[in-house]
Amino acid sequence: MLGWILFAAGCSGPSPETRIEELRVVAMVANPPEIGPLDETRVDVYVADPEEEGVEVLVWACTNLGEGCLEEQGGAIGIATGTPQDGLLTVDLSPSPILDGLTTGGLSLEATALWALACRPGQCPLIEEASGAEDYHPWSNRLGADLSDPLGWMADLPRKGVSLAFRLLTVSDLPEDERHDNPTIVALFEELPTLRRGKKFNLDFRLDGVLGEEARVFNYITGGGFKMTETYVGGTGDVRLEGFAPKKAGPVDMWVVFNDGLGGVAVWTASTTVQ
Repeated sequence: MLGWILFAAGCSGPSPETRIEELRVVAMVANPPEIGPLDETRVDVYVADPEEEGVEVLVWACTNLGEGCLEEQGGAIGIATGTPQDGLLTVDLSPSPILDGLTTGGLSLEATALWALACRPGQCPLIEEASGAEDYHPWSNRLGADLSDPLGWMADLPRKGVSLAFRLLTVSDLPEDERHDNPTIVALFEELPTLRRGKKFNLDFRLDGVLGEEARVFNYITGGGFKMTETYVGGTGDVRLEGFAPKKAGPVDMWVVFNDGLGGVAVWTASTTVQ
């Protein structure tokens, strides 16, 4: 699951934690979220850039069993860089082939972390260094050390214009039709409701999939806010999200992230104009 820091939501007005005002990696979706040890997964990285100052993104896989990323040794698509288009960057990644010998007899591992680093152009030298790494080839010693310990250097980067996020990828030798898949989230409206300045609005969604006890929905917007930072989902069905439009007219972006509690994620996103 993607790493978030969560705060309690307010009771009467919008929770400030649901409002995105700076560059942020909002969500990462692995398609599929459970793969075989020699398979690839397509990773969708959703990035919010409300200031519209440009973004560079580095995405990498790291299976760290205590001595650095196994992907450092090569044999996998361990690194990808790119620029999001309309807030989305899609890349292909694969874990180290060494896992082929560790997942036998139906064993599943959640040892591979998928990381995403989003930065303003030129602000993170690591992205330029990683862009020169070739797929399937060993990483340089310095690059391998940096990518195995991102929290070690994150504090040295600027506080603004940088966002780091991660999620876990499940690797198993189960037959493909027995592996966990992403849930679905469907909007129960044909058109977005009109957002009026400073007024409340509701968004209704239908959720489906195999859910764990920690299944929940997160919601974000670039102006105003939502009442709750997260909504726990007791089972499949419908959910209503209460939002507050910003007090100023203008464009806003919204994201609704459905985490099924078992490694699967679905994202709904939209852009509209507050009137």
